[in-house]
Amino acid sequence: MGTEARVAFATCAAFAGLDVDDRLLLDPLVGLGVTAEPAVWDDPAVDWARFDAVVVRSTWDYPERLDAFLAWAGSVPRLINPFEMVRWNTDKRYLLDLAATGIEIVPTAFANPAAAFVSIPADWSEVVVKPAASAGSRETARYTRDDERVWPHVERILGNGRIAMVQPYQHGVDSRGETGLVYAGGAFSHAFRKGPLLPPSGEITDRLFAQEDISPRVPSAEERALGDATIAHVIGRFGLPAYARVDVLPGPQVIEVELVEPSLYLAHGPGSPDRFARAIAAAVAVPG
Repeated sequence: MGTEARVAFATCAAFAGLDVDDRLLLDPLVGLGVTAEPAVWDDPAVDWARFDAVVVRSTWDYPERLDAFLAWAGSVPRLINPFEMVRWNTDKRYLLDLAATGIEIVPTAFANPAAAFVSIPADWSEVVVKPAASAGSRETARYTRDDERVWPHVERILGNGRIAMVQPYQHGVDSRGETGLVYAGGAFSHAFRKGPLLPPSGEITDRLFAQEDISPRVPSAEERALGDATIAHVIGRFGLPAYARVDVLPGPQVIEVELVEPSLYLAHGPGSPDRFARAIAAAVAVPG
């Protein structure tokens, strides 16, 4: 890269020393002439201008203060992934954009404070309710469609001025699990299996993460094609993401695209720390 670059890995106070996943990137980056250090995104003492770039990594508390987070992200002199991509990805209504291009998504209904739902489709025997801006499993729960707790959950989200979403629970995940496809610099890196997370009890969790069952996975050809098409859409609209994750349920159907602060599960992808270090170094090297 010529001269050494200094970047911030933006994180949250709960992970001020970085997530274990992100620490795997530090040494490979040094070998590429990039020094990375953690910085808490909402710490007023941080001088973001002293960094050549800011890489969003473990800012997992942002959904509770989305407006403040976006104001911060828009003020950072150089953001990776870029700000417009991040802003689009913080609101899961991006799923409708994907569906409009023919990408298969999990069917999704949205409600905002000015427009509530009329009904839940009859063939949705179980549903998942969550905020449209969320991280991990916070404020997410699974119910039978007629459970009397469904609408209070939706109204709780709307009452805070946020947008709520309802999706049919995909029972294929109980046996197959979820497939996460991870991309470095727009190219497929590795995949993992995530076991089913949501109990059928309707319990709403306020924890950032539910207990996860993660293992390596070789994705099917159909899953790869869906993930690749999703990343192609992102690239066509916003340019190349240094990092990305496409989460796919059996079908396959996209349930989520993660371009802000995804866990990359580098330990489950041999060689992936080097791949992502190269992708970050390349993004830093592109003139801002």
